[in-house]
Order: sequence, then structure tokens, then C-alpha cells
Amino acid sequence: MKKKFLKAMACAMSVCMLSMSLAGCGDDTQEQGSSTPTEKSQESSKEESSVADSQGEESSEEQPEVDPNENLYPAYDLGGVELKVLAHNNFGDLNPDAEGLEPDKVEERKLKKEAIEAKYNVKLTFVNSPTDSWDDIRDEVVKAYIAQDPVADIMSAYYTFVGPYYANNVLYDFTNDFASSDVFTEKSQFNFAGKMLGITKGMGGEGLYYNADMIRDLGMEYTPAEMFDMGKWSYDDMLAYLEDMRKKMPEDQYPMFVDPGYWILFACSGNGVDILGEDGDLNYCDPAMLECLDFYQKTVDNKYNPIPAVTNEAGEVEYNTWGYPGETFDQGQTVAIAHRAAWQAAGCPDKFDLEFVPYPWGSNVTIDESKVGEPGAYKTLSDNYAATYFDGKLTCLINGIEKKANPMHVMSMLMEWQTWDDTIVGYVEPPKEDTDNYPPWLEDNSLSKELYYFSTSKEKLQIYNSIKQGNGFVMGKNLQAV
Repeated sequence: MKKKFLKAMACAMSVCMLSMSLAGCGDDTQEQGSSTPTEKSQESSKEESSVADSQGEESSEEQPEVDPNENLYPAYDLGGVELKVLAHNNFGDLNPDAEGLEPDKVEERKLKKEAIEAKYNVKLTFVNSPTDSWDDIRDEVVKAYIAQDPVADIMSAYYTFVGPYYANNVLYDFTNDFASSDVFTEKSQFNFAGKMLGITKGMGGEGLYYNADMIRDLGMEYTPAEMFDMGKWSYDDMLAYLEDMRKKMPEDQYPMFVDPGYWILFACSGNGVDILGEDGDLNYCDPAMLECLDFYQKTVDNKYNPIPAVTNEAGEVEYNTWGYPGETFDQGQTVAIAHRAAWQAAGCPDKFDLEFVPYPWGSNVTIDESKVGEPGAYKTLSDNYAATYFDGKLTCLINGIEKKANPMHVMSMLMEWQTWDDTIVGYVEPPKEDTDNYPPWLEDNSLSKELYYFSTSKEKLQIYNSIKQGNGFVMGKNLQAV
């Protein structure tokens, strides 16, 4: 397998070198900073892709496994420039010099990097993070930029790092480039405070998962998904549902567990309010936010939602909110409904029948009352009903990149390197369904799957961790204390 792989990569690199010479190595006629590939480049890429598809299965085995998009992206000539890549996050996963890699993985990453360098006539140099402390990376990147000694030209940043980067003008602004180009899908463009800062993959698919076995054993008339489907998942409806569950449960079991920090982060979207408004103001005192928090307070006061307190070695009270659902809900014990991310929920079906329901809504969201009680009533929820996603991986460039190479050409190269072919519109039609968020653990439950897709279709970014730094302002921890 390894010999076949190396042979394929060697062929791919030869093709890349040839394509550089035949493709005109790009675009010396275009000014630095221009954003749109020529129509000829796009048509050529489409034709090459069609030819590759028409060759059939017999040739597919010879394609290099690490570069399935070989013919999808134009071979822009970056003029032999050296670009520094921060070996962190997504790009850390491409670094052949990363510690602890098996020899075959080192070879795979090395060959892929060399193929990209050959195709785009560029030298890519990985540089290590300026600190070993995850929490300090953003500050060190900002300091280096302010000192006019940027740590890199290319980064993959968590959304939680973007606030300080934006405030200090660290990232290249793609707003004008994206506006004058249809190359990158609108969905893939990261908009922060009105500026387009790169191409992104958001991490969504979070919501309320529940133990359907436990719900059925309690003798509940409807499951949470059925309640939502009928439009009966307002704050009042859900509170009544939790109360009914509590009455039927043993003393050591609870209807729900959601960390207070997660509640404010995810439940606010369900009530149509943002944590950070478009005007830059925090909305913690907005009536819709206060209603959201008031509901949560009722779940705690009525013992529907436990907040387990523990005493640390210093005698201080802390709250085991992160570990608690993994110790209980994930094991099929104690808690019936819990907030879980997709990666956390994936292992639960081995223990019980797992189902999904989106977050409830309050009075800031409306529904067609004439439809309530009927299947599909939730489809009449007002447009301000939303689901939260709060983090992801942003492929971005450091300001000053435009002096070295065309930023749009660099970004196209990075998309190929990461094999995110669905982010390119000019060369391939995007998939009709977002398979990245497909929940295989819900496959056998059509209603849960339907609601999961509804939830992901309503996702919006909530800025949360990006503003937690400074003055000890850590909302989740402060909410626990409250």
C-alpha cells in the first residue's frame, strides 16, 4: 500500500510540475490583491474534473489518496515566495515534523506538502506556536504582530481567538475580495463584525439529546422530539414537561442537566436573542435574555436540573458541570435530557436509545398557534428562532500577506491542501446536503434526524468565549456561582 501511495504521489507531483508550465503559472497580468480567477482557469478546471470523472473506476485506484482534488484548483504561481504556516489547529495536522507521528504519516504529510509547493511554486515553512499554553497563543500572536514581527503568514484560528485578532487588526480582511468573486461559497466565509476574515468550518450540531428509553420507562405521553414537532416546546411547555418527569422519577434521578454557561450560550438563540448585539453591546439585560435565564433558574430551583457542587482541596466550592453529564447521562444513568455536542453523543447509542430535540423558545419567538398540536407545527416558528454554534476553525492570513502573494490565490491553495473541495463554487457545485453534520447515531429515528437537520439549518454564530478574557469575566463560571 505504501509503495502504491508513494508511486501515486510521485506521479501527482510530476503532473503538478507539468500543469504549472502549461497553465501559464498564473497570473502575472493580474495585480497583487485581485480576487477572481480567470474564466479560462475555471473552465479548464471544470473540464479537467469532468475528464477525471469520465475515466471510471479503473483509474480511481491510481489517484493519490492525499490529494483527491488534484484537478479542482487552478495552479496559481506564487512566484517562489516563502510563506510561514503556524503549526497549530488544522495546519498542525498537516505538519510532517510534528512530534509522535508514525513514519508512514510523516511521509504522507511530507509528500502532500511537496506536491502543493510544486503546484503553486511556493515554499511552505511550518513555525511552532509562540507558546505551549493554549490560552496564551492569541495574546502572543497579537504581541508579535504589534511588534511588526508576525509569527506566521498563514494560520488556522479557533473562533475564540478572533476577538483579539480583530481588535488589533491582525488578520487580512477579505471583504472586498469576496465581494468581487464567486469562488468561495457564502456559507464558508467567516463574517466577524462586518468583516470577512477567511474561510471557515464551524463546529455545530449541538443541542439537547435525551435518553428515549428513560423517557418511555417514565410513561411520558410524548417524547421531547414529538413535543417540539407539535410546537409544544415553549418555555411554559418544557417546564410543565420537566415537572411531570420529576414527579415520576426516583429521588436520585433528574429530568435534565445543562451547564449554566451552555444554557446562556445555546438557549438564547432559541429565544431569538444574541449575546453580543450587532451594535457591539452585550445583551445580558435584554428582556429576551432575562426570560431565558429566568427559565433556567426555575429548573434549578425546582430540582429539575442539578448543579453538583464539590469542595476542592483549598476548601473552595466549585461546580462539576463539565464532567457531570459524561458521568451520568452518557452512561444511561441519573439524567434524562442533557446538552451534548455531536462528538459526545456519538458513543451514547451503545448504551441506550438516543434522540435529539432543539432548544425551547420563549415569548420573543412566535409560532402559528392554529398549527400547535399538529405534526410539523414547529415549521411555523418565526425567523428569529435559531440554534447556536460558537466555535470552529478559521483559515486566515496575517495582514501583510498581500505584499507577498495574492491572498485569494493563497486561500485557494490552502483549500486544496486541506481538501475542502465543497468550499469552492467556481470549480464544483457544493453538496446539496451538509454531510459534515450528518448524525449517523440518529439514522433510525426519522423525527430526531429531521429536527437535527432543522437545528443545524438554523445555526448562527454566538460570540461567547472571545469576550471572556479580561477583568476575570468568565460567564460560565460566574453563572455557576450565581
